[in-house]
Amino acid sequence: MKPIHEPPPPREGEGCGFTRAATRAATRATFTVSTPTPTAAPPPASPAPNRAAVLNDLPTHTTFSELNLEYTLIDVNGEDCPPPIQSFANPTLALHQNLLANVTRRNHWPTHMQMYVIPIILAQRDLMMCTEICSGKAVAFLVPLLELLIRSKSREQPSRKFDSSNSQRKATPTALVLVPNREHAVNIHHEALKFAERSSIRSAVVYSESDIRSRNSALQQGCDLLIATPRRLVNLIEGNRVSLENTRFLVLDSLDRMVDMGFESQIHSILQSNMPVNGRQTWMFSGTFPKEVQKFASDYLYRYIFLVVRRVR
Repeated sequence: MKPIHEPPPPREGEGCGFTRAATRAATRATFTVSTPTPTAAPPPASPAPNRAAVLNDLPTHTTFSELNLEYTLIDVNGEDCPPPIQSFANPTLALHQNLLANVTRRNHWPTHMQMYVIPIILAQRDLMMCTEICSGKAVAFLVPLLELLIRSKSREQPSRKFDSSNSQRKATPTALVLVPNREHAVNIHHEALKFAERSSIRSAVVYSESDIRSRNSALQQGCDLLIATPRRLVNLIEGNRVSLENTRFLVLDSLDRMVDMGFESQIHSILQSNMPVNGRQTWMFSGTFPKEVQKFASDYLYRYIFLVVRRVR
């Protein structure tokens, strides 16, 4: 029997139609060329879930990954918690038209955090929220806070911007946001300016490294919303530049970070100053819930709602 020799590879320009691998494997007299089986067309993608229909049926505890919306877990505890919203234009919110226009121009849909936080704050309930998700948190408390300020300012006396009993004017903000550092304060202030556009709400920011002369000038012009770091605010209160006697809305943002940075005593000093207790709404945001944060919640919150927002890994 004569040995079967491997045929030589085809020269360039010869369209034999066989692949190089098939040529190397051709040790037999006959060749088999397999025709690829046509693959079936992929099934059409299922339509996205109707957001409004899905959110209408949300229970108190909802895993959004099961709804194919987002890997986020919402856990709510508290009495008479307002239901989550579906959009910023929800009629139950009754946002001022200028505020609504500013918000919807930048945020078409509320995040899951905002769905719960905004109606809770507008219901003027105290809130303790634990979350490591920073995206959208400023919007979650700034939008309802500005709405409450607009409503409050429409009812108050126009002369209540300053305390002019002294030779130097003293700022008496209606709302106070405490943050751990300069970068945080500046970011919150910039967001507040965007959302307060075309409104009469004045926002001011103070921090340890700020230009003292320009910041004092801004405070003397009066502010409805003050964003501050704890140590700098204590200095301003002791220097008779700021009074919290009219502060009705308080936000403690990144509370666990402020405690870790050693601001616990300053925060207690601020909360135990002449800031009113009755009728004040307090909202605390923290990435973790250590004993120090738990004590703040138990000491300064009344019938509060405990909200946990986290991503499911």
